[in-house]
Amino acid sequence: MKPENQSNPAKQRADAANSRSTETSIEAALAAPIDRDWRVGHQGRDRMYYEERHHGGWQRIEIDGEMLTGTAHHVIYFASPERWQSYPEWARHRRDEIIDRIKSAFRPPDYEYYGENMAGSGISAPHADFASPRVTKPTATAKQHRALLLVIVLLLGIAGAMGWFVKRGLDNGTILFPSKRSSLQRTISRQQEPVRFWLAIGFYSALGLGTGGLALWFVREARRLNVHKG
Repeated sequence: MKPENQSNPAKQRADAANSRSTETSIEAALAAPIDRDWRVGHQGRDRMYYEERHHGGWQRIEIDGEMLTGTAHHVIYFASPERWQSYPEWARHRRDEIIDRIKSAFRPPDYEYYGENMAGSGISAPHADFASPRVTKPTATAKQHRALLLVIVLLLGIAGAMGWFVKRGLDNGTILFPSKRSSLQRTISRQQEPVRFWLAIGFYSALGLGTGGLALWFVREARRLNVHKG
């Protein structure tokens, strides 16, 4: 009787693929292999770092960066040669070598670079090395853009309806009490049931403000989109 993994070629191929995937993930997760005396990594949302092993410990320099939305998820801002001179002595005269190492670990298309070939010029601010870095805008088809506009109109309509409903309730002193159970959905009076009345006012106000804020956020995102036909 053959072992199960020999009698099932499909399972063997799947296991081999999973094994290769696991090995790749582990290799990517290790910032510094055993036989290498340097490593790189992310620090927070935007920044990166480069470290080397010196005198039995890791020495670090921090690299400016920025998260993007697009094909590349980060841009790396390399310091100018003059600013690089403010780095520790072990890194001060090895700019090209260290940049090449960082680029070998943080590769396109996931990363973009600025400043690696820049000539020296006095730098005071971290991002002053770069005249106007290009930020990739998120893209959307015309159909997706229209759908987003429809959602915005719907949210604004809900926000407006809630505002009108709250104003009407305050003016009349009565409002429909919100409840999942139809038996509890009834008109309540401010004079007879003040607690329930103000709870209902608070609920409808929060709903209107929430949908209005979400609509404004979608408006901002829609303005950032790079719309193309498709």
